[in-house]
Amino acid sequence: MSKVGVVDMVRVLDETQLGKQHAAELKARWDERKAAYDRRREAVSIPGGRPVEPEALARELQQLDVDAQRDLGELRSSMIKDVTQKAREALKTLCAEKGVDVVVEKSAVVFFSDPAADLTAELMARLDAKPDTGAKPAPRKKR
Repeated sequence: MSKVGVVDMVRVLDETQLGKQHAAELKARWDERKAAYDRRREAVSIPGGRPVEPEALARELQQLDVDAQRDLGELRSSMIKDVTQKAREALKTLCAEKGVDVVVEKSAVVFFSDPAADLTAELMARLDAKPDTGAKPAPRKKR
């Protein structure tokens, strides 16, 4: 009979040092994009500033928003992939040590009675202890 373990990947993404580093980088990028958007909006309201057609400004601001959403979505996906890849590497060793054959995402499990089946805390501790878990975000796109 196969031994099954569960992992809460939401916790791994949200609570590990690597996940927190990625979240901070994502927030910093969001803040940069928001500041650029706000500067552009404010530039048209400066007295004596270059007049801008309302429709043109609306299109420009909408495009800035679309670009930011796309770029930040791609960055978030890249970060999730990075954490997931490192978690899988750590899980291989953990599972070998514990004799676990299958690992299932905790949200997909209806019920489990043995708390020892939850490998989340141990996985998170291993990820946080690994020296090579520094966030390596995708390179920034030039604008």
